Amino acid sequence: MAISSLLLSLLFCLFHPVFANLDYAKIAHRKIQNGQAADITDVPYIVSILIDPNDDGNFVHTCGGAIIDANSILTAAHCINDRKHQPGIFKVRAGSTFNKNGGQVRDVIKMIIHPNYQRSTFDKDIALLFLSSLPLIKT
Repeated sequence: MAISSLLLSLLFCLFHPVFANLDYAKIAHRKIQNGQAADITDVPYIVSILIDPNDDGNFVHTCGGAIIDANSILTAAHCINDRKHQPGIFKVRAGSTFNKNGGQVRDVIKMIIHPNYQRSTFDKDIALLFLSSLPLIKT
């Protein structure tokens, strides 16, 4: 866990000023602008963060994330902030180009949001998700 704490601290320091000048209120509802389609083989470290918003077993894509190691995912704090005390309503799908099928799905068992995350400005908009004991493996 010491390595995870060190990594979390390092990531918070790195991401602190990165998006300070963006007006997130104007762009938060939009999709990626001027992006291009990518296959998972081009970006194997990208995952889909899934949420069960109604607690009915119907998980839907809510955000993206990046694999840090076999059990840790880096994502944005705004993706989980309202449900930060409910890790059981989140899952992660890795290894699939699609957010509804394929790849591997793991339960989120713990979440850490940057302690100084500011919802109103999106300052320090970073979080870690820790996955169930089954690690993400390359297939």
